[in-house]
Amino acid sequence: MGFDLVALGEVMLRLSAPPPERLEQAVALNVQIGGSEANVAAACARLGMRTALLSALPAAHPWADRAVRELISHGVDCSGVRRPDGVRMGLYFLEYAPPPRPVRIHYDRRDSAASRLVADDIDWSILRGARLLHLSGITPALGEGPRGVIRRAIAEAAAASVPVSFDVNYRSRLWTPKEARQFLLEVLPGVRYLFVGSDDAETVFELRGAPSAVLKGFRALAPRATVALTLGEAGCAVLDDDAEWCQRPAKQSRSGSAIGSQRSAVIGPQSS
Repeated sequence: MGFDLVALGEVMLRLSAPPPERLEQAVALNVQIGGSEANVAAACARLGMRTALLSALPAAHPWADRAVRELISHGVDCSGVRRPDGVRMGLYFLEYAPPPRPVRIHYDRRDSAASRLVADDIDWSILRGARLLHLSGITPALGEGPRGVIRRAIAEAAAASVPVSFDVNYRSRLWTPKEARQFLLEVLPGVRYLFVGSDDAETVFELRGAPSAVLKGFRALAPRATVALTLGEAGCAVLDDDAEWCQRPAKQSRSGSAIGSQRSAVIGPQSS
């Protein structure tokens, strides 16, 4: 029996300053494991699904060992995580801040193990029999090798009749809107479930206006996809075939917490 979900993406080490300290003030940093696609695999595993991760981490590396252990502890199969010699693990440094100071993120992921991945490095047999392949726009932003990995992943999924889920997740520090748009327009026709924020829709695809208009714009770019457009505090809007739905945010309790809400981060923040 295959996996319910296979995710492909980089796993990183997150080092954060204890709030409200700035990074330059901190004498100690909190250590966690982060990665958008790994978060999805871990969250789905905790919901009872069989999930696996395709990625790369350095061999004989204590933090990479910890990352694999944490993923396995959530129920994620890591047999598809390559462990080559002579590579490094990507890092990012996080500084929380009360308003009006912005949250700051500093990446240190150049030449990381995942950024050096090429299509032939992946054990594509893990996809066979899977119910879903989950990808994001972060991986192709890492370079030409990872872009080839994404192209191959979509082709392998199509050959195995596995639908593809894709989160645009645009990262301005990794590539320009023009570079992102050029690549994403190439792969979106092969996507079955598309997730995109309204800000990314405007920045990358120049789609703006009412949610209904933006969703119809994506219908032309991803004709086979169910499109979920996230709208921040306004909730989200979804287009499936010709039917459209809107989801409002969860009601707030008097204490200010969302009733029935859950944090999306399981092993790290989605901002990785």
